Amino acid sequence: MRELLQSFSKLEFHKVKKYIQRYAVSSLGKERIEGIAPSSLLPEIRHSLSLVSEMKRMIQEALLPPLDNLVDLRTNLQRTSIENFVLSSEEFHSIVQLLITSRNIHALFGRIKSTYPLLHETITPIYIDKILEYNINQAIDENGQVKDSANKELGSIRKQIVEYNELLRNRLQGILKAVTDKEWIQEDIITTRE
Repeated sequence: MRELLQSFSKLEFHKVKKYIQRYAVSSLGKERIEGIAPSSLLPEIRHSLSLVSEMKRMIQEALLPPLDNLVDLRTNLQRTSIENFVLSSEEFHSIVQLLITSRNIHALFGRIKSTYPLLHETITPIYIDKILEYNINQAIDENGQVKDSANKELGSIRKQIVEYNELLRNRLQGILKAVTDKEWIQEDIITTRE
């Protein structure tokens, strides 16, 4: 084993891993590459080479897996085990984006599983949950904000805020017009901040 480790060092295996990490699309991928160790088991080597061959063919055929929105949710998910901990709307949005990506990857490899059986087998454990995805989408919009329709009370409160803002703007506009007519100010502009 010691000789094996020395040969990795001589071959500068760590530099090879650093080079490959440049192509990883997520922090999880980079972490996984960092943990790679060469195998001396012939069946494992053959399997890995077959996986690489399948992936190479996919790339050549421009069948790139949809790897957008791959985020590391481990910390957020661990924090959910804390009693009364609540995820932010942005964190829920990240979860739903990852669920969509997972579902899209499953769909792609489901269509091509006969051509790329080893890659299909590799992605099979990826978790998909259409019900969770649907429920989050019902409450969180595409910008990671809570929808007005997420809760009746929230929708009512937000509607009242809009109405009061409009009422306030109209009153200020009237006051501003009266002051402008008397030439006490130069511009009749109302700005809303925060």
